[in-house]
Amino acid sequence: MLLLAALFATATPAPSLTPADIYRSALRRLTTLAQPRYIDTTEHRIVVSETPKGNIPAAWDERVLYDSAARRECVMLLPYSDKSQVLFSQAYFAPDMWSLRRPPAISSTPAHSEFEPDLSDLRTIAAIVAVAKPSYDITLAGINKLTNGGSAYHLVLKPLNDPTVHNLRELWVDSVNFNIMRAVLAGSYAPEPGARVEPSTVTEDFGAVGPYWVVIHRAWTYRDMLSRITMHLDSTETKMSFPREIPAWYFDQAQFDAHRSQVNPTSQWP
Repeated sequence: MLLLAALFATATPAPSLTPADIYRSALRRLTTLAQPRYIDTTEHRIVVSETPKGNIPAAWDERVLYDSAARRECVMLLPYSDKSQVLFSQAYFAPDMWSLRRPPAISSTPAHSEFEPDLSDLRTIAAIVAVAKPSYDITLAGINKLTNGGSAYHLVLKPLNDPTVHNLRELWVDSVNFNIMRAVLAGSYAPEPGARVEPSTVTEDFGAVGPYWVVIHRAWTYRDMLSRITMHLDSTETKMSFPREIPAWYFDQAQFDAHRSQVNPTSQWP
């Protein structure tokens, strides 16, 4: 999987496309991408908490099942056992959140996150032939080399109105196929039930997994103003598969508890 930590600016001349053209092309590209029905992924999560008494590191693996149609997720800490805690919620960090399917979300979350990417300009682009003004003031910050030898346009986006809804802040767009390679979004986050919801920013890196173009790495922060603790969170997908079917009981706590003896401990599905 390609992570973009090695992106760096180059002296490549400015493209003939305007920044708005690049942005529109990236949104149109999203309409051509396939979306999985289900996702079974293993994540490695690293958290460094900055406290008044020093830094506290932590790391763990978790397995997350996603129902992309219902936008639900099931989170199991690894190694899994019959007594493991399992969380059920609306999917807020799904690898395919940039896909265009947007069914009604089901509430009741173990934590809180508002990082769903703003794709509202796509409706305008698709609805009319005339070039509509985007929801952002878009500038080209540069053209960056990629570790695979390609290059990406680095766009900086400033919302023209309602910055909460229009939450995109930076995009790196492949200069050949217009895939979004990296995105920075402004949102809000709380790490656990009852925790204060605080403003946050997330950086998402994309990559090809099988036939899909999905998010494979995220980094974000959480600042608890009362305790003066700042958490730096980093999540990398280490394994991902796309089952044709996952039983519905995996996404409901009462049903899951009744079927614990039937939980599939591997990522291999019929």
